Amino acid sequence: MSSTTTNDPPLSLTQAFPFDFDVIKNQWATLTINDLLTGITDPENDLLTISNLTASAGTILNKSDGNYSYIPPVDFCRYLYGSR
Repeated sequence: MSSTTTNDPPLSLTQAFPFDFDVIKNQWATLTINDLLTGITDPENDLLTISNLTASAGTILNKSDGNYSYIPPVDFCRYLYGSR
């Protein structure tokens, strides 16, 4: 008898936008790994990580400590929403 296991993908327990931040005009926003993974769970309890984080406007900096900085474009002042 042989068995095959599969690694199921992480599950989102929230809507399409798991996080949102109010970005203050011309100020950076700090995003922690906990903020970004809120509402996400792994069926096998594997460690979840973030990779290839991008922004459609502005810049994302990986601070290499579990945090990211979002640098908005000049005069950007609105909510920052996340999607998967």
